[in-house]
Amino acid sequence: MKAAIAAAILLAAALPSAFLSPALATTPPAADPRPHAPLPPAQRIVTEPRTPDYRFRNIPFTLSSWDSNNWAVEAKVTGWATAEGRRLILTFVDPLLLRRTDPKQKNPPNVITAVQVLLVVDGTTSFSTVASGAKVPVGKPLPPGTEPLEIELPEQMSIELPDDPRGPLAPGLANTFLKLSVVMPGEDEKGVTHAEYRWVYADGNRTLFADLLVEGGHKAVCARADTLRRAFDWDCPERVKELVAAGANPHALDARPQKEEPRDSPLEEAVRKNNLPAVLALLAAGADPNRRTYVYTPFELAASEGRTEFIEPMLKAGAMRDVVGDHGFTPLMLAVHYNHAATVAALLRAGVDPNRGATNRKDPFWNGQTPIMYAVRAEQAEVRSLLIDAGASPTRSMPNGFNAFMLAAEQDGLHAFREFVAMGIAVNTPGDRGYFEGITPFMSTAVRSDVKNMEAMVKLGADPRTRDKQGRDALYWARHFKREENAAWLERRR
Repeated sequence: MKAAIAAAILLAAALPSAFLSPALATTPPAADPRPHAPLPPAQRIVTEPRTPDYRFRNIPFTLSSWDSNNWAVEAKVTGWATAEGRRLILTFVDPLLLRRTDPKQKNPPNVITAVQVLLVVDGTTSFSTVASGAKVPVGKPLPPGTEPLEIELPEQMSIELPDDPRGPLAPGLANTFLKLSVVMPGEDEKGVTHAEYRWVYADGNRTLFADLLVEGGHKAVCARADTLRRAFDWDCPERVKELVAAGANPHALDARPQKEEPRDSPLEEAVRKNNLPAVLALLAAGADPNRRTYVYTPFELAASEGRTEFIEPMLKAGAMRDVVGDHGFTPLMLAVHYNHAATVAALLRAGVDPNRGATNRKDPFWNGQTPIMYAVRAEQAEVRSLLIDAGASPTRSMPNGFNAFMLAAEQDGLHAFREFVAMGIAVNTPGDRGYFEGITPFMSTAVRSDVKNMEAMVKLGADPRTRDKQGRDALYWARHFKREENAAWLERRR
């Protein structure tokens, strides 16, 4: 490690100050996460005057979507970047880690086809790839749950730079950033399966090279952010406030009008970046917390991301607390879904309805699912307690008659079920409507659980002989759904 630091200092002394920000010129690089894989020795890079004068080595980078609630898959990898004229060389110091975003998602991405590192130009309203490294085939399944999959990347990856891209942060390489593409099989809009169809991305620091190449470092980079989009993309929270105070449109990330409906808004970006000062400034300037762009409103995004401190100011600005979005969830359901207990508590304190159900158009069975039902399904004890304290009802049914009390009877250990019984709910309380009208929790257990749970429920007072309105008991249902072991146990009890 001492050798690496000494090499970095040697390089800083050898390079012209115009190519190093003050911070990088005086501060050694971050500790190598794998000391057993030492950095290559630093040396001055000599370039021809006619080529881009990129002369730096061993700049640490991270490409990550970890803990971001990204769709399907999260990714993370670290390494070091070196520029040699027209080539960018990436040295990876750790395996690439991939994991499922939601271990209980209905159609999880089981196989990773390939991964690829991209060099992306910073455009005005979108990002287009400038160059890319070789695609690395994977062909491995993701582990169950949230256990990460380790993928060994080539020790080094070379990206040939195209014609010098120019933009607000020229010289060219300062105007680009790194991105990791993760490719998975998927179906197109016609239902045709392709080996490479679904992509998710892990971003790097969008000013990693700019902070190095622009004289004055990150502060000078932020001073060049002339739109709210650039201020957010370049991680310049103070610049966001300055632009809003100077009259920037709080409803648009870009100064010029867009040809189509925008997919995001300044307030949504401020929530995503966890930038409370920007959120407050935008709300004060009239930004709408209910404006839906692509998937969520800013208020819904705050709930799904667990931005607890944003809840109260957004409600004061008129955020709709109980509305069901196009995705089928209320803000409370989003906070429960992602297990953000503190955000759930903040929403409940604000008076949201703890029994408001979700809309599910894809799976009619779960249409009307209540927050307490999801907390039981996901075994979220803390969230479950918060909901109960706020008045959530375990016997509040979906349109089909299924409820959290029945669901709790199916869970191993019956932890939630015992809590509900201790609240005073009768063990044999049946469903009150729809398909489950007259169905008791014990019948549900006979179909969806095991003998151990049935024995425990009998000790709590469940009656296996209870019949529904059609005269069917738990033994009938166990036989109907071919639960032979459960049916045999029930027959022996007769």
